[in-house]
Parts: sequence; structure tokens; C-alpha cells
Amino acid sequence: MSFEGGFYGIVTDNNLKFLPTNLTEKYRQNGAIVEFSGDEIKDIKTSQQWGIPFEINDI
Repeated sequence: MSFEGGFYGIVTDNNLKFLPTNLTEKYRQNGAIVEFSGDEIKDIKTSQQWGIPFEINDI
């Protein structure tokens, strides 16, 4: 995403938005299609204010 200084987010097929906190460089590609699993991070505020903060366990 190009706003808030730029960051990478994941948008699912059903338009859920996830803000990964640990997306590796390998997957930081615009338009990449990935399968992933992990956990929502609760009680956190982000400067992006976009999507659900999320820690990826597998991608």
C-alpha cells in the first residue's frame, strides 16, 4: 500500500485485509498470490490503521 509511508498488506479473496507484522522480504511483492496462516494480534495499535494486525506462522 502506498499510503502512511508505504507498507505491505494482504487482501483475501473475500476482501478481508490483514496487516502482517512479519512478512519476509521474499513475499514483499505487489500482486503476489499467497496462502498463509497465523494469528490475529489483539490489543495493538498501528500507524497504518489498515487491516487486522496479523502474525504469519506459515506462508
